[in-house]
Amino acid sequence: MFTKLLKHDFRAVRGILGLLCLICLGSGVLGCGALRVLEGLEGNDLLLFLAVLAVMAGALSLIISGVATQFVTLAHFYQSRFTDRGYLTFTLPVTNHENILSAYVNCIIGCVIGMATVCVSFLTMLFFGIQELDGQRLSLLENLFPTIGNVLDLFGWGNAAMTAAYLIIGILTEELVIMLAITIGSVLARKHKILAAVAVYYGIHMGMSLVMTLAGLLPLAVVAGNTPSEAADGSVYAALMVPQILITLAIGLGSYFLMHYLVSKKLNLN
Repeated sequence: MFTKLLKHDFRAVRGILGLLCLICLGSGVLGCGALRVLEGLEGNDLLLFLAVLAVMAGALSLIISGVATQFVTLAHFYQSRFTDRGYLTFTLPVTNHENILSAYVNCIIGCVIGMATVCVSFLTMLFFGIQELDGQRLSLLENLFPTIGNVLDLFGWGNAAMTAAYLIIGILTEELVIMLAITIGSVLARKHKILAAVAVYYGIHMGMSLVMTLAGLLPLAVVAGNTPSEAADGSVYAALMVPQILITLAIGLGSYFLMHYLVSKKLNLN
């Protein structure tokens, strides 16, 4: 039943999500074409102004549509769980865990699709829009992976793995924090639930920033007491990153279980 619910959640957003992705990709193509026109203009102030305007419009449209993809699934989560549609959703033969996880996975899918589309659009704009790269793109691609390997060797593969883990856990946790804010706003506020959710979100992030800052004081003290050669060691980077990873993971798990408790015990759709 979880799979069916997830399919239903994704079908509810795929149309708008697909349209936003097309707008995002189209904006990248527009910016790419405008950049090539801009570099070839000489002495025509009007065309120069229009080309600059087109580049700015393409970049702005790309950013707005990319950000909008993140809100589509979150809006569906709110509408399908905490409005009149919630009556139907919570009477389905699924557990509250499955209900929350379906919405969460749907949000993650939307997030991944949105980020991938934005990256492809920006790369399209820059990689094909800059004329100085003509004739060099193939060689750049051939040298890309060896360059990345050299950077990772310099940075350290273990450090890179910890950084990647922190970024992934951070993204997964951020989605849970947003969903928790929506849940708290919907449960506690009778009116203006979205405004309440925004206030709760900022309150949670203020608390997270405080905890992260306090958790980083001890590792920073350790780093300050080391010599430059010791500070360059991977163990120092681990001392900085591991607490951040564990705290972020704890916040994500805490957000999920608190959300489950509120949905199970405190939600009143009457």
